[in-house]
Amino acid sequence: LYDNMVIEKANGDLVIKDGIVDMSDLSMRILGGNIIMDGKFDTYVPEVPKFDFGMKIDKMKFKEAYKTFNTVKNLAPAAKNIDGTFGTDMRFAGPLDGELMPIYDYLDGKGVLLIHDAALKDVKVFEKISSATKFMKNSDDLNIRNTEVRFEVIDGKAFIEPFDIK
Repeated sequence: LYDNMVIEKANGDLVIKDGIVDMSDLSMRILGGNIIMDGKFDTYVPEVPKFDFGMKIDKMKFKEAYKTFNTVKNLAPAAKNIDGTFGTDMRFAGPLDGELMPIYDYLDGKGVLLIHDAALKDVKVFEKISSATKFMKNSDDLNIRNTEVRFEVIDGKAFIEPFDIK
């Protein structure tokens, strides 16, 4: 049990030395999905803690990720309205606050979100597009399957590359 997460089948290298936690090929099962991580939490200079890590996630539920990870709440608040599963391959770096949480205004990273299946519910922007254009029918829901979304985070702001959906 770590924070509010149950971690199962953890395996990999975790070295703690000189105020640095170095993770290498750390794999685990969490929230019904699989995660592989590598990277560092660096508190060598306690006044300026920082992190840099990569993560590959496979078959995690959007709503579980939203409820569990503050980073998802801050960078992708729409995830609370998505039913379905995703994977991702991403890398993030930035400074940490006194509680060793990311300082989002200085967070940088990039990656790809692999949407296995997703149903977006109650998304107000779709209702507005539908009423303005009359193009979207059943604007209450939007279903996305097998879609790759590339993104970049610069100074805590997420930028998403254009992508096609049916």
